[in-house]
Amino acid sequence: MDSKINKIFIDWKHIEFLSDILTSKIIEIGVTYDSIVSIGRGGMIPARLISERLNIKKIHILNMRSYTDINVSGDVILEPSFNPHILDHETVLIIDDVCTTGKSLVDAKLHILRNVDDIILSTATLYWNSECKDVQPDFFVEGYTASKTWLVFPWEFDSDRKTKQKKVSKNG
Repeated sequence: MDSKINKIFIDWKHIEFLSDILTSKIIEIGVTYDSIVSIGRGGMIPARLISERLNIKKIHILNMRSYTDINVSGDVILEPSFNPHILDHETVLIIDDVCTTGKSLVDAKLHILRNVDDIILSTATLYWNSECKDVQPDFFVEGYTASKTWLVFPWEFDSDRKTKQKKVSKNG
């Protein structure tokens, strides 16, 4: 890992806090969403939390991946199991944990728009990379600088977090 990259370990309490703020921003515009498309895997937990707050029962998962290592992004790979036609005539919120390069959000939107005739789409993330000038989610809570920071979410495995947890449990 680049020694200039600072890892930020986000805890569950902060995820709840960000989810509450993000939900408030979504409610503020007055749009009622029929369903949520979670970008898997990072968006799955935020999508679940926000679906509860917005009382949206339909959550679909669009599995995609692009990162091969910390700050090493490859091509976005879409899994073929997602059927976008189930979203016909709906107002849909696409949710991910973070918008780092914007590729996942753009590819998800394009994939859905190419396959669905009548749809309204919005995007939401907990974090947005302020260096990503070309893509900004419709809703986000916190900005960060990806060239200097790597966000580690509580649902992600990280060897540094594991080491810190072991130290805490041995001393506790």
